[in-house]
Amino acid sequence: MIFGQVETARYICRKLYRWFCYYIIDETTESFVIEPMVQLLIANQFNVKPVIRALLSSAHFYDPLRRGCVIKSPLEYVISMMRKLEFELPTAEGDYEFAYRLWGYFYSEAAKLQQTYLAPPSVAGWPAYYQEPVYYQAWVNSATLPNRQFYASLTASVKGKKIQGSKFIKLDVFKLLDQVSKPDDPNAVVQEIGDILFPNGITDSQLIFLKDVLIPGLPDFEWTEEYLLYIIDPEDPEPKMAVENRLRALIQTMLSLPEIHLS
Repeated sequence: MIFGQVETARYICRKLYRWFCYYIIDETTESFVIEPMVQLLIANQFNVKPVIRALLSSAHFYDPLRRGCVIKSPLEYVISMMRKLEFELPTAEGDYEFAYRLWGYFYSEAAKLQQTYLAPPSVAGWPAYYQEPVYYQAWVNSATLPNRQFYASLTASVKGKKIQGSKFIKLDVFKLLDQVSKPDDPNAVVQEIGDILFPNGITDSQLIFLKDVLIPGLPDFEWTEEYLLYIIDPEDPEPKMAVENRLRALIQTMLSLPEIHLS
């Protein structure tokens, strides 16, 4: 009787849409996206795989307006930052105890942000996935935002995070810089690291602001000269520290921007 009602299919398709796309479903979306999903779901006897495939391969899914409009869950926020910043993380095969403690650290950090993995607050799950009208806006509030900012600050710090004994996880800013096409150009450095960290990159005004963090009040050639001095002798501590300090300040500032919370 339940599956004989078309509203059951609509309920499921709306849930799928809110998970993969956006939590607001207006009349246009209802008519041109949800209803075709409903008919496809019914035609496939409620097998969701064809519906998900159709949604994820649709022009609607790839519309720029669908990009960067979902706030990351705590687990996604914690793990994605490590991945985007190219942290070298141990595996259980390589160092079991260190890997175990590291994943425990991620678990505890997500818990501080109100998502304790495998322990939802009720059988309904976490409110951010279903609670109208805020949905995943609920992940960022007066309690979680300071903890998110502290995690981001610790991630970009020089010291890094101590995990076990004398073992730390630490951001290698030079590894991140290797991904930039023209690392001697401060504009390319800011723009391309922004493309890595943010789903929609950075705006022109943010480029100006962030470049002033990288080379405060200085012309572009100052960064170029410092970088080239580092390249000539990567082991020379003075130019290496100069480049590293500038990059850490840039990344620290980027991780404090609101866009870092978007997926």
